[in-house]
Amino acid sequence: MFRASGGETQKVNLKSVFYELVMNVTMRMVAGKRWSPAAAGGEFGPNLIMDICDYIPILRWVGFNGFEKRLVNLQRKRDGFLQDLIDEVRQNKINNNNSSTKQRKTIIEALLSLQEIEPEYYTNDIIKGIVLLILKAGKEVP
Repeated sequence: MFRASGGETQKVNLKSVFYELVMNVTMRMVAGKRWSPAAAGGEFGPNLIMDICDYIPILRWVGFNGFEKRLVNLQRKRDGFLQDLIDEVRQNKINNNNSSTKQRKTIIEALLSLQEIEPEYYTNDIIKGIVLLILKAGKEVP
């Protein structure tokens, strides 16, 4: 709570502010850019249906509110978002190879460098999985 100029106290929801901060820091490490909830399309936001089915597993078996269909759609959206992110970083890496500016490497750039060395192991799906884990871990703000 804080005191406004008029003397009355107001509640401030810091959870959304800290969520935005953590996602910005995480996205800066992963891809070297700011987090955009609009660009992510809500694929990494709260997902109540998954939480309910985690606590009551029988709901999965009976198909609670089209649970499987929603998960398939969610995975398709996440996959598209992550592939676009990888393609963007790959394109920026190609474009910046010509310039002599020295920047810090992002996680995706490091993984793409490893992909050049071992393409059979570091596939795009592996890279997307690693990035997804990092972004999901950043989402879990207490």
